[in-house]
Parts: sequence; structure tokens; C-alpha cells
Amino acid sequence: MTIPVKVRCGKRVYDVALDTEQDVMQFKMQLFSLTNILPDKQVLLGSGEINGHITDDVSFADLSIEEGTEFLLIGSPKQVNLTASSASIDAMSTIHVGLVNLGNTCYLNSCLQVLKSSPEVCGLLSRYTSPEEYDADHRLTVQTAKVMASLNDAHKSVYPSSLLSQLRENFPQFSQKADNGSFMQQDAEEAFTQLVGALARRLKKTNLGGTVGGSDTKDRHTSEASTAEPDNWMDGLFKIGVKQTTTVEGSDAEPTVEDEMMWKLTCHIDNTISQVQAGLTASSKEKIEKTDAEGNAVVCHRETKISRLPEYLTIQYMRFWWDQRSSMKQKILRSVKYPATIDMAEFCTEELQGAIKDYRRASTAAQDVKDGLSEGTFEPPTIPAWKEGVIENNISGMYDLHAVITHKGRQADGGHYVGWAKDAQNQWQKYDDDKVTPVTEKDVLELHGGGDWHTAYLMVYKARVM
Repeated sequence: MTIPVKVRCGKRVYDVALDTEQDVMQFKMQLFSLTNILPDKQVLLGSGEINGHITDDVSFADLSIEEGTEFLLIGSPKQVNLTASSASIDAMSTIHVGLVNLGNTCYLNSCLQVLKSSPEVCGLLSRYTSPEEYDADHRLTVQTAKVMASLNDAHKSVYPSSLLSQLRENFPQFSQKADNGSFMQQDAEEAFTQLVGALARRLKKTNLGGTVGGSDTKDRHTSEASTAEPDNWMDGLFKIGVKQTTTVEGSDAEPTVEDEMMWKLTCHIDNTISQVQAGLTASSKEKIEKTDAEGNAVVCHRETKISRLPEYLTIQYMRFWWDQRSSMKQKILRSVKYPATIDMAEFCTEELQGAIKDYRRASTAAQDVKDGLSEGTFEPPTIPAWKEGVIENNISGMYDLHAVITHKGRQADGGHYVGWAKDAQNQWQKYDDDKVTPVTEKDVLELHGGGDWHTAYLMVYKARVM
């Protein structure tokens, strides 16, 4: 049951909706979003019939709380540094803290840990400021920034209750409940895409100060970009440019060519696919049946080639499908292996492939000079980048595995999600809600499926720059 109460903190009084079914720590996370006082620094006092210190083990359902009940909150607000440098962000990233599962919320926890593994995303969120407090995407961005700050600063598990509430307000599909009234498991890929999209709408250059944290251009051989900067840096970091060519079967008409931007690539899975590269190739060639303007059934063939490779390349395994016979989503358990380093050149347009070949030739020549195999001046090739250090197009074509979200279990609408990501020291960590443990790259590469164990569902690769 939700009851409107008042919380007095210093000279301010906050109107707060208190859910008596939540525990005290969840309520403190709710107050953290309002007051910026860390939960473990809060002292909560009751009044009237519930006079006295309210400890974390107290159940609100057992207290005589009614509309207008007043609480007193004591504590000092945490000051969030909105101009965090790359060094400070990297230092904070060495702290490994988990997220408490608030009831089938592992899908969100895994997404947040993957985003937290990107120093660039943490840098953007640390610099975010905007007066548009009534915009839903703004509120979600603020809550995400607070969770990231807590993950980087805290020494015990974080309760993302306010962020979860805002996510459900922005995207009601995540509020779906089972017959028993509990919140249902949700799709981690959908949560990741919706969250990244919302951040992209708010993390515009006009809402930021300083530079993208974590992008160290001094250690990356970059040159000035030839295209205009994106409106927001999330697009620059994650969006993939593609060129889609569509031909109509049996028609002499010229193929139609369209340029699109997308957040992720998809890896098709069937009984012939055993490697992610084969799944990407299958997904890049589609057969589409539709009706033309005259009402005739036509068959179209669409081929997708990559024209822009971003800093972070996201790949989704198409493991879930809708079974019309059972009216349920089913999961494909098949093993589909993926490499620690992937070469994306074969999936690119001819123009981008040419740029990749030129870069690699120059890299080989520079390495020969460096190794003393040939004479000349050591001049490593450069990758075009915007002034923030975000690469315009990864013309190396090479990527290193950076993060994975896995799903465990046979049920598409159930099971358990876990995040696996590299930290600032390039060490892999396993983020199983509030449990964080170090793992090896070999452990991560074993998550390719084939049984009921953790199975890769969403992968994030990071651009390799010489």
C-alpha cells in the first residue's frame, strides 16, 4: 500500500509516496534521489506513534503510518562532482559494487553494470545538468547518474529503487505484473536499448560541460573528423551506420539504397549457426514478402552493410522467438561461439573496407619501422575522431570484447540475467546483482550457450585503436 507522507530534512519538507511493502533501505534510496544524502549516511526518525529511530530492519507494514505522517531525516548531502576528470572516473571504476535485486530486476541491474563499465558513459553522466526537471527522460537520466555515482563511490550494494520507478514510469511495459501481483521478469536487451535511447535524448552537448570522461586522446592516435559532430555523444559512442540495399525479385527496377542508424546488430540463430560471424552474415541478408502499390505480392531481398563503426559495438543474439502454437516466447539454447577479438571488415561497405585496408597497411608499415625491420620515421596511422575524443569511424575494423549480458534458464519470461564486464584495469568482473566476483576471459568466452547455464544474449565490443 502506498501512503503519502512528509519528510523534513533541514529547512525543506518533501512530499513522498511511501510504499509500506518496501524495506527501509529502499525508502532511503528514494530519499537519496530527493536529498542527495547517501542511504548509509541517513538517520531516519519517526514522529507521533512511531516516535524514535527507524532502523533498517524495521518493517513499515508494522508501523502506524497514515496519510501526512511526518518523518525527520538527518544527514549531509553527498556532493557529486559534475566535472569529473578521466583520471577520477578511472579511479572510481576500480570499486566493484553490486546492485540489489528489487524483485525480478536482474535485467536492469545487468544493463546498468554494462553501462558503468564505460568510462565515457560515466563521464557524460557526471557532467549532465539541465533545468528541464519535468521531462521524463531528464528524470531517468538524473536517476541513472545518481546510481552510477553510487556504484563508483559506495562500498556496499546499491538500491536502484528510484531509478527502477522512473524506468517503469517512462516505459510502462516494465511494470507488468504476474497473477500473484509481483513484478515480472523483463527483457534485458529491451531495457538496455530503451535506457541508452533515453540517455541519448538528454545527453546533448547543450546539457554537458567539460569533455567526455574516460576518452584519453593522448594515448590514442586520432585525427580530426571529416563530418559534423553528433547532436549527442551517446549516438557517437554506440550508433552503427548502415547502408541497406533492397532489390525486388523478378523486377528490372533499380535497387533502392537507404542509410540508417541503429543501436545494435543482430545475430541470427538456427541449426546451421555455430559462430557469431555466421549469424551476423545471415542477419545481414533478409528475404521480405510484401504487397506493392498495385496489391501484388512481391518478394524483396535486402542486404545490410556497415558504413560507420562506433566506439562500442553492440550485438544481440536472437535467442527468443514467439511460438504461435503455445502463444509463448521460447528460448534457443544452441551454442553460438564468439571471439575475444572480432574483425568487422567483411560486414562493411566497399568504401569503409577501403579505409580499413589503408589503415592496416599503414599500421603494418609503422610497426615494421618500430621493430627495426624497415627504415623511416615511426608514424602510426590515425583514426578520425571528434574533438571530444569519440571516434568518428573505427577504420581499424577491430574490436575487443568488453561486456556481456547473459540469461540463465529455459523460460524466456523468467530465468536470471547477469552482467559480465571489464573494469578500468581490464580485469573481467561478474555482476550477479549484489554479488561481484572477478572472472577470467576464458570464463566469459564459455558463455556461448548449449545448455541451461548462463548464455550470452547481448555483447558489447570496444574499438581497438593502435
